[in-house]
Amino acid sequence: MEGPFDPRQQWLDAVERAGFPVYAAVADGGVAITGGMGSDPDATRHLGVDTIVGDTTISVDTSRRPADGDPDLRRQMMAMGIVHQPLLRPGPLPLPFTITVVGDDRTIPVDGADRVFAGMRVEGEPAWAGECELDDVIVRVETAFDGPFVIGTVPDPALLPETPPGH
Repeated sequence: MEGPFDPRQQWLDAVERAGFPVYAAVADGGVAITGGMGSDPDATRHLGVDTIVGDTTISVDTSRRPADGDPDLRRQMMAMGIVHQPLLRPGPLPLPFTITVVGDDRTIPVDGADRVFAGMRVEGEPAWAGECELDDVIVRVETAFDGPFVIGTVPDPALLPETPPGH
């Protein structure tokens, strides 16, 4: 019989199976913690690291680039990730309600080299999402953080805490 579900152990198992570098945002005052992940018993598909800066999160997801991956589907999924945010605000939904998604590519340093992240945001909203292909991985960033940050390889993802210190 298996023991109780242990999310920390599941993260550590996914890190061990990953076989690819994991990236995180680095910003003044930011604390990186474990984020989401996707895996099956044989392989880790993606690992997420959330950097908490004040009351804002910079989510960085690193995934193995699939040989048969569909970049159009990835872009559609990225759009879905930012479109829901204005819809989920507390209070009544004013009608009519229009959402306009606009292209917003950004240059972000990754391990010291400027990289272009093909991105998008909802017009008039702070949330932004973008992705960049690096060697054998895809790095996706989602955030409403409006300050400067860089992306760096996490030296040992197994050492990331589950929650910020003091929580």
